[in-house]
Amino acid sequence: MVDGDKMENAVGIKIDYLKNRDNPEQVFSAMALYISAYKQYGQLIAQASNDNIEYELRLQDIERGSIKVLLGSIGNGFGSFITKMSSDLMNDIVEIEEIILPEQVDDLAKKQERRMEENTGNISFYINRVEFAKVLKNLSAANELLYKDEKAEIESINPNDNNIVHINTRMRFLGDPDTMFNIKNPMFYHGRDCLDIIKPVNFGDSQWQVRSRTTNRTFMASIMHKEWLRAYQNGEIPLITARYCMIAKIYYEVDQKNKKSPVKNALIIEVLKVVPSTEDQDALL
Repeated sequence: MVDGDKMENAVGIKIDYLKNRDNPEQVFSAMALYISAYKQYGQLIAQASNDNIEYELRLQDIERGSIKVLLGSIGNGFGSFITKMSSDLMNDIVEIEEIILPEQVDDLAKKQERRMEENTGNISFYINRVEFAKVLKNLSAANELLYKDEKAEIESINPNDNNIVHINTRMRFLGDPDTMFNIKNPMFYHGRDCLDIIKPVNFGDSQWQVRSRTTNRTFMASIMHKEWLRAYQNGEIPLITARYCMIAKIYYEVDQKNKKSPVKNALIIEVLKVVPSTEDQDALL
């Protein structure tokens, strides 16, 4: 810590992970992303205040058992307000499972601005939408690294009272922060998904009709994993019925002007595995 910097508020970020889980590096990567998102959000709120506030975090301790990082905040007397704003943001997204449209980002940003106005009496706040979208993107990236029964929370640590808010680990940000506010540029998603197979194709290269369990959107997709497709159509892989779903790496674009069928140019890049459809996708991704 730099001399003269005074800690204003203590914050804990905690991940309750499954014991003996595989891919342990994902837990630490998720923690890094949560910390990054928290810091980005704090700096964004500080910038929106127009008061030349510099917001930083300092590592104070790491607790064992679960993974819990204790951070001290520095914000020119603004640290406790940013901590409260961060908790309120977690409550804003607690029921949201998918963020893909710029209107969703804008609505959330307006909530932050109204909250700042109500707490300060100032009406000049503006939150940069692209930077705010990047905060949500980092939260989503952290969420994707956790398994079904793993949980995450943020704790505001005060001398008299600690406030704990749970992070909605189901939330997925599927847009591209750098392009989603330019309607001329298509948004896209490139990552893993759990797909229910509505209409498979047993012969040829025609598109399959699938439904994403992440977004609940139904769309047509071409299978680019030709080795898997050949094995499936040759009978080397059992037919995929309604009792199964496909875990795959996918790519698709989102047409913001087409509200009824926004997904286009969808590709199933790689089929990772086929599993019983009763299994929750969060345990698979």
